[in-house]
Amino acid sequence: MKLFSEDLQSAPEKYPFLTGGSTGNRKGTVIFNPYGASSSRRLSDEAVTAILKILREKTSMQIVLWITPKERQAAEQLVGKSFSNDSGISFPENLNSIRDVITAMASCKLMIGVDTGSAHVAACYSIPELTFYSNNMANYSRWYALSPVATNVILDNQFFGDMSTEELCRQVNLFLEKHSDIIS
Repeated sequence: MKLFSEDLQSAPEKYPFLTGGSTGNRKGTVIFNPYGASSSRRLSDEAVTAILKILREKTSMQIVLWITPKERQAAEQLVGKSFSNDSGISFPENLNSIRDVITAMASCKLMIGVDTGSAHVAACYSIPELTFYSNNMANYSRWYALSPVATNVILDNQFFGDMSTEELCRQVNLFLEKHSDIIS
């Protein structure tokens, strides 16, 4: 069941961060969700920056760094260290309900992230996604993103911050190659 699908067409106007605002001319949106709910499901700053660089180099899409309001200041500082103001990277804003969150997420063309709720939204709306999981097979077997367009990657760590930046980037590059029709 695709909740709130009637809201999807107006989402870019309602949520300007999806397109880069009034000056945005990006071709679609890729959501990058590097932080899960628990402290063990957070990619390192190095990995976040490396993946953002790949997305900027290989797509013409608006990149939404999907973070919570509590994480916003730290995320803005992280992005500010490596990218200019016109980098095509934005942050979620004005999301006041679960309807807003799901509608904004479901409006993207691609989603990349860790094992968290965004993987299920992408699966529900048949959005091509790359989701990273720890090697906890009990968790994976119950909660993986079940979709024909999902790429689920199990990495050899329990703590996401210890995941190899090189391996994460390799997987992102493979995913973008697989979906070159969407990113070009």
